[in-house]
Amino acid sequence: AKVEQGKFFGGPAVVALDFDANGTPSMDFAIDVKDSDLGATLATLINEEHLKGRFGLPGKFASKGASEFDLINGLQGKAEFAVQQGVLIGIDLNRLSAQANNLNKGADYLLLVGSALLGGQTKIEKADGTWLMANGVARTDHTKADLRSGFATLKGAIDLPKWVMDLAGEA
Repeated sequence: AKVEQGKFFGGPAVVALDFDANGTPSMDFAIDVKDSDLGATLATLINEEHLKGRFGLPGKFASKGASEFDLINGLQGKAEFAVQQGVLIGIDLNRLSAQANNLNKGADYLLLVGSALLGGQTKIEKADGTWLMANGVARTDHTKADLRSGFATLKGAIDLPKWVMDLAGEA
């Protein structure tokens, strides 16, 4: 296996790839990213600038197939991630939660909506998730974030062969 070590957005990363072209081509791929910059990663990869923090991502995948499509369609494996020192930028959920507990009259509701638009930030106490890959489709039912005054979950799938994402979040 070819093993490379380096940096991934400020954190140490190890990537291993073993590709065998004898007979039907097969590959094994492993990644272990630690303490990387979440904000820089998301800004670069998907132009998202509302999350900051550090993250880790270990994962192992394997596939076998006679073509590039077959290799993608045959992907199997598992990846996990965990966020540390996370911050959601643009909304202060703790302030909103505290104000929501004191809604007594119409003006209170207007103040609640107004404060939601003021911005702020929410500390992410903990966020982690497991993604299982089968037949080129990555699925999660276990991605969650503890935002101190509430929880957020993400469920769904990313279908690599079809280039389709079906993800739903709930807070």
